[in-house]
Amino acid sequence: LVNLTTILVRKPEEFQVVVGHDEVALPALASGCDGAILASANIFPDRYIKMQAALAQGDLKEALIIQRSIQKTVRIIVNKGGGLAVKAALNMMGIPVGHARAPLIEGDLLSYEDIDELRTCLEDLQLIKRGPVTFRVGDHAIVAEAYPKAVGLVPDEVPDLTLLHGEALAGTGLEVAHVDLVMGLKSGPVSVALEGAGRMMEGFHPSNVIKDLEPTTVFAPTVTITGELHKKLVYDVAQRAVADAVRRTVTDRIFPEELVSDIIIAVNVFVHPKANNAKRVHINNFRATRFAIRRAIEGRQSVEEIVARRDSARHPFAYNP
Repeated sequence: LVNLTTILVRKPEEFQVVVGHDEVALPALASGCDGAILASANIFPDRYIKMQAALAQGDLKEALIIQRSIQKTVRIIVNKGGGLAVKAALNMMGIPVGHARAPLIEGDLLSYEDIDELRTCLEDLQLIKRGPVTFRVGDHAIVAEAYPKAVGLVPDEVPDLTLLHGEALAGTGLEVAHVDLVMGLKSGPVSVALEGAGRMMEGFHPSNVIKDLEPTTVFAPTVTITGELHKKLVYDVAQRAVADAVRRTVTDRIFPEELVSDIIIAVNVFVHPKANNAKRVHINNFRATRFAIRRAIEGRQSVEEIVARRDSARHPFAYNP
């Protein structure tokens, strides 16, 4: 913005200046830019049109509300390959635009975590259409009427709730969160997790049932507790993050209301023994749990998806270009 204001002051009168940085579109336009060339405008052009109209009418407060409402989504798009993220977003919105060509590939610059985060941002902006998803329970069909149906990710039917598995990674560094979970009906094999909760078994870390939470959720750490801080980060911070993610899943109407009391979720959480940032541990475990539940329900990653992305898969720790 410092360079931009200098350019605006020194430019010849007949020159027009347009901004190309999505994150600062509003301050750039307010400073005197004539327009903008924005990757994210492909996703929500109406927001930018309304923002520019509000600015033209002198309503800076309204323009600021609009910019802030899209800022998180914009940051993902700008930081994760621009066109790569734009195409992923439009495809999820039901606007088929194909996939970016190499060297831009999903799973690399735009990670699977980024795709899930982008998806939830689009849901918050009401850009993902909602529709029915049928959950099969024996001979019965229970329908989630308003499931956020990102195109290409969500099936029309979950054929068997006996045992589902989901996994997700979120964040980086010492506060990275890695969540593995299984979920299913209380009448199925997941009930073993509930029966074993709270027991001290040799070779295993103690698990517990999270209080006042539906669906019933069993929480267990992956690594051995190494000290008081680590214990707090695991059984207080990370466990609270898991509970928050489960509650958010319910309010997002992912589960049919009739099924909530019949499901058990068993969550296995990794918190690094040297982690020290409680806020980041909470954020990452919340996101990882939220993503893992979605993936379990939706059957992701499928074998076909894994094979298709074999050339772009990157291990977050082992890969060092």
